[in-house]
Amino acid sequence: MAEAITEANAFIEAELHRLLNTIGEVYGGADVLTYSGPITFGMDNVVRDAVEALRKRSAPRENLVVLLTTPGGIVEVVQRMVDCIRHHYKTGTVTFIIPDYAYSAGTVFAMSGDHIVMDYFGRLEPIDPQVPRNGRLVPALGYVERYKALIRAGARRALSDAEIAVLLGSFDQAELYEFEQARDLSISLLEDWLVKFKFKDWTATEARGIPVTPAMKKKRPTEIGKQLSNVSKWHS
Repeated sequence: MAEAITEANAFIEAELHRLLNTIGEVYGGADVLTYSGPITFGMDNVVRDAVEALRKRSAPRENLVVLLTTPGGIVEVVQRMVDCIRHHYKTGTVTFIIPDYAYSAGTVFAMSGDHIVMDYFGRLEPIDPQVPRNGRLVPALGYVERYKALIRAGARRALSDAEIAVLLGSFDQAELYEFEQARDLSISLLEDWLVKFKFKDWTATEARGIPVTPAMKKKRPTEIGKQLSNVSKWHS
């Protein structure tokens, strides 16, 4: 029985490698990296090891394809993973394929690519960075939005005694500042990566063919970042 399981696992692994190589060939002979799961501390080291293993092959390739499925996670980890990928694929293109979903920090990760490939079933999501609290990841902007809502209600003198107790006892100002910094980092990374990679060949607007200026390339990512971090708009 054990031998049968071992043989089955070996067959599945070989088949997966064959399919990944096929994907790489479709994209002009690219390396292929798969990432499936949450983006947590330590995963940047896993990505670094995987990328360095690809680069040690006898004939390293210029381009990279990343098959990404993730519920999101910690944006600082995303930053390190992108720094690693771009260090090793300086002159090539990086394509993200989203076969299912890439939420929150996963959306930020995908935005670092030169190309994003999805079909009707693929999903990106609003940017709501996750922060570790009590052994689990919690959505940072959910706390910020709830705090702001209570402050607005307080300004209208519309708080109940229970809400006052929540406001006084449940929100640490240092934590709220950390959450806002996670949001601002996400937007800052979008502004940097979209201009540098995704928009590098954007020379004219699609509808009217207006020439795209450097100022336009800088303005658009800021608008995108603010819209994606507006969790009250997307209800997600």
